Amino acid sequence: WICDFSDIRVCVVEKGAEVGAHTLSGAVIDVRALSELFPNWQELDAPVHQKVTSQSMAILTRKGRYALPFVRGSPLDNMGNYIVRLGHLVKWLGEKATEMGVEIYPGIAAQEILFHDDESVKGIATTDVGIMKDGAPKV
Repeated sequence: WICDFSDIRVCVVEKGAEVGAHTLSGAVIDVRALSELFPNWQELDAPVHQKVTSQSMAILTRKGRYALPFVRGSPLDNMGNYIVRLGHLVKWLGEKATEMGVEIYPGIAAQEILFHDDESVKGIATTDVGIMKDGAPKV
């Protein structure tokens, strides 16, 4: 691994019931950052399989489809990037983080950051779970 967390404690609170539960369904990603974190991500069976091999742009109207010229190098150029199911990738990253010693607590939403007097981070306050607006427990 490229990180050694043996001397620090890293905790992640995840609002969803599991890592990736609140992630959008799909994305096109550049794998440079993934390769920096996990140079052997393909051997680790990361859920990143489908490379963009062709692309086109068109305007769709009620009367038909009108092809537009595609400019290579534009911000919309995804040639060579990968099409992924983001929920699967985030879940896989969560598993790798756990293997590295990161503590992940699903089902908990952070409400605010708490600070020491010297302005260093002390921790977080979480939202109330299982409590009605009047303070009574949810049944």
